[in-house]
Amino acid sequence: MRLGAGEVRAVLPHREPFIFIDEVLHVEPGQRIDASWAVNPAHPVLEGHFPGLPILPGVLAVEAIAQAGGLCCLLAEGNEEGKVGVLVAASEIRWHHPIRPGDELVVQARILRLNRKCGKVQGRVWAIRGDDARIVCEVGEVTLIMVPREQVGL
Repeated sequence: MRLGAGEVRAVLPHREPFIFIDEVLHVEPGQRIDASWAVNPAHPVLEGHFPGLPILPGVLAVEAIAQAGGLCCLLAEGNEEGKVGVLVAASEIRWHHPIRPGDELVVQARILRLNRKCGKVQGRVWAIRGDDARIVCEVGEVTLIMVPREQVGL
C-alpha cells in the first residue's frame, strides 16, 4: 500500500518544518514501512548547520525513523484513532555518512513490538544521490508511546 502526502498528514500531526515523511512507498501496517523524504536545500535548519557546508543534523534522520515507525504503528489494525506516537527513547544509533541538501532519503522502519500503548521500531535511512545509494543512519531501537492527541495538545 502507498500513501501520498495528504494521507500521511491525516495520520501524523507533524507539520513543516518538522515533518520528515513526504510519502509512503510501501507499508504493511503494524509490520514495516518504506517512506521517502526529499531534503529540500531551502530547509531552515541547513542555513545554520553549517554555513557554507550544509549538512542535515543526524538527529533528524532518527526523527524520520520515529515518524515512519509511528505512522506504521498507527496504521495497524486495532490501533485507536486519535492517537499519536511520541518518541521517548532511541538506542544503538549509528551515523555512517552525512545527509546533504537535495538527497532523496528512503526511511525504512520495522516494528519489533507493538501494543496499544507502545511501539518498538528498528530503522535505517538510505540517501540516494544520482545512481549512488548508501546507508546514512541506523537505529537499533526507537521506543514510541501511543498517547491521545489531546494529551499532547493537539
